[in-house]
Amino acid sequence: MKMAAGSGAAELPAPAALQGWRPILRWAAVFTLWGAAAIHASQIRNHLDEWPPAGLTFLGLAAIEAALGAVLAFGESFSLTMGAIAVSLATIWLWALSRTIGIPFGPDAGIPEPVGRPDLMATVLETVTALVLIPLAASKPTPGREARKPPVWYLSIGAIGLLTATLTWFAVQPTGVVCGGHGGAPLLTGPLVPIDGHSILSRGTPTTEARVGETLGLVVGQLRNCGSDPVTVHSARVITASGSAAFGSSFWVVPSGLTQPGRPISTSFLHRDGTPLPGEATIETEGSAGLPTLVLEVRAVASGSFFVNGIEITYAALGRAYTSPYATVAELSVG
Repeated sequence: MKMAAGSGAAELPAPAALQGWRPILRWAAVFTLWGAAAIHASQIRNHLDEWPPAGLTFLGLAAIEAALGAVLAFGESFSLTMGAIAVSLATIWLWALSRTIGIPFGPDAGIPEPVGRPDLMATVLETVTALVLIPLAASKPTPGREARKPPVWYLSIGAIGLLTATLTWFAVQPTGVVCGGHGGAPLLTGPLVPIDGHSILSRGTPTTEARVGETLGLVVGQLRNCGSDPVTVHSARVITASGSAAFGSSFWVVPSGLTQPGRPISTSFLHRDGTPLPGEATIETEGSAGLPTLVLEVRAVASGSFFVNGIEITYAALGRAYTSPYATVAELSVG
């Protein structure tokens, strides 16, 4: 065992078997880093539209992964491989957090996001990146060994590159659903998807105003059906709300074109034209003017604010039942 001068740590030369695989593992990491970067780059626009800090995070992550792959293509070093492993593991951890308990800040705070095809494929590629780089970081290359490149070396690198490119292409392709966040997410949440990125109402939604003692309808979502067939909404419930100025009693679905977010709805109008939930409210396919709205009937009880930030909708489409959580931005100001 050879001791590194002045470091006090042992440098472990790589076994001969690993030396033969070393360039293949390195290039596998190059391709998976580039693939993950391409997937993240494809999602920048969706996240910028929803929340600029999220879009900038995706932009930075795509740039870092692309740069790490480019530098790694010219050769390896301990600091470089450890940096790529750290970035990959940190991104995997952030993805797992967002899909289990939700990111604790931003417009979707505390709302678990659905698992979509692009984010799942990016996580697979990042996992491979970490797995192939760990052996390289744990051992020291033997000088001159990588210079000998038998034909199987080129065949292996080419096959890995082709496989990674195929997975990346598959991840960024449209799913046949033309709206919603994360590209492939509607495959799991169904064809009823948010109007703006992850949120079923955009961050620019006007505040609805009410007086103490008033009962009214608060628009908490616009229902966008991106499928090829109508869907039937059965029920909805609030999963994240704050403020004590009001409390909700029941949900209603109002047909398209009759109201809009930020505008208070009278209970007489709501009961005359809306469909109560639990019940059966049909949401036609996208293309008609306006969007049906999901309305929460609320009672204003004190001066202040009332926020609805997360809702869950249960509905059916093509014989399959969905219970899907969505972030929203609905605020009631009571004066």
